[in-house]
Amino acid sequence: MTIRVGFTGLGVIAQYHINALSKMPNVELVGVHDVQQDKAQEVAKATGAKAFESTDQLTDPDIIDALFVCTPQFARDDTDVMAASQGIHVFAEKPLGLD
Repeated sequence: MTIRVGFTGLGVIAQYHINALSKMPNVELVGVHDVQQDKAQEVAKATGAKAFESTDQLTDPDIIDALFVCTPQFARDDTDVMAASQGIHVFAEKPLGLD
């Protein structure tokens, strides 16, 4: 079974996770999103993933099984809650909080 992974937030920490996951045989990076669309396109090209223009598009259980949320707290919306409510497993890189 292959786990289909998506990322939102593609800063330095996300790159560590992407590099580690790329070494796992049963993990496929299928989608990425970042507010800097050029960054998403760059990562997508390097990894073979698809760049999404919004997290709404990315957080579809037909596309991903797990979502890495690597955005800073101040830039977070309800992406993690939305993904979890659809049965997508969520890894939140930063501690959860209001600010």
